[in-house]
Amino acid sequence: MPDEKVYEKVYEQLRIGERQSSVEDRLPAQEVPVAGVPAEPPRTGACRCYRTPADGRSPVYRRCFTDRRLSHKTEVDIGE
Repeated sequence: MPDEKVYEKVYEQLRIGERQSSVEDRLPAQEVPVAGVPAEPPRTGACRCYRTPADGRSPVYRRCFTDRRLSHKTEVDIGE
């Protein structure tokens, strides 16, 4: 599995409007259930959270898609 820093760099390079397939090809596929995540942004489709490694205490990233395009990307503070 690539290093956490590799994913951080890729995450920073993501641009709103990119196709979902392009985004998902570059980031971890597995969704991580995370307690305490703020509500999804209005008018979004599917939102997914992940962290690298999946069981670590690294940042939690949320990516949201609307009409199969990246509509939101945030590093979520869950108060850990």
